[in-house]
Amino acid sequence: MHSLFPPNDPAIFSLPHLASLDVAGLDARAFLNGQLTNDLLNLPADNAQLSALCTAQGRVIANFLLYARPMPEGAEAIRLILSADLASTLPQRLGRYVLRAKVTFADEPLSHLGISGAGAKSEAARLTGILAAAGLPDMPSAPLAVTHKGDNSLLRLPDNDRLILSVPSAHLDDIRRKLEESLPIVATDIWHWLDVRHVLPWVSAATSEAFVPQMMNLEKLGAVSFRKGCYTGQEVVARAQHLGQVKRRLYRVDSNDVLLAGDEWPKGSASPAGKIIQAAPSPDGYGALAVLACETAKATEAIALCPEEHA
Repeated sequence: MHSLFPPNDPAIFSLPHLASLDVAGLDARAFLNGQLTNDLLNLPADNAQLSALCTAQGRVIANFLLYARPMPEGAEAIRLILSADLASTLPQRLGRYVLRAKVTFADEPLSHLGISGAGAKSEAARLTGILAAAGLPDMPSAPLAVTHKGDNSLLRLPDNDRLILSVPSAHLDDIRRKLEESLPIVATDIWHWLDVRHVLPWVSAATSEAFVPQMMNLEKLGAVSFRKGCYTGQEVVARAQHLGQVKRRLYRVDSNDVLLAGDEWPKGSASPAGKIIQAAPSPDGYGALAVLACETAKATEAIALCPEEHA
């Protein structure tokens, strides 16, 4: 196991599994508000949110961290951060609904770095200085806050301890080199494990269109608005919420076996309880987030992440 598992001090991570798409134009917010599960019209300029894109049947195609990026002359672009293996198809999926909306999909190559340790008060001043010395944005002040400097953006994750830095790919090596002068670089697998530990589920190509948002607890994570207007799949998502028809929910599971997104759980079972969303090596083997049938999950060692839903 890696000697820094988990990192006790601030560290940096390469995040090649994440990609982003900028949706720009006069109608960008209104257009995305009509497609995604969350309310973009009331999203503050200095905040991010969780959201998802669904099929007409309410199945999650992809989920996102998103925020508005300031552009020249007072315009803005909405940046969607998502699993990299879904990014190439996203403009086509969204493009079906553009019609006369004034939006464009930017293809500027972007890369992402992760930074851990932001939640420790003892390290806040040190991290702030490291970011400033590297010419990067200021430390975001709260969970889901975002800051910008030049072409770089810095987002604080909901767990409050981690940051995602988005930079032009052409500048990645230089920025990483500056950060490595002060911080160790840690294996990406540990970042995946921290996603599992902090319950931040990501849909990938292996699980796209497999779950409605509530199966992933996305409404519990603030990724679904039930007060906004219509969006693709909204009727199914609302019906599942108000009629209590969700029979599968998000659980955390552990195993001595290698787990991968899309695997059935339990592995090798003749009657699996559900499917793995994402998995990573853990200090004790493998840990994962899984969508499981609530009734059959009770007979396993899965840990319910929303106990009130599984009573």
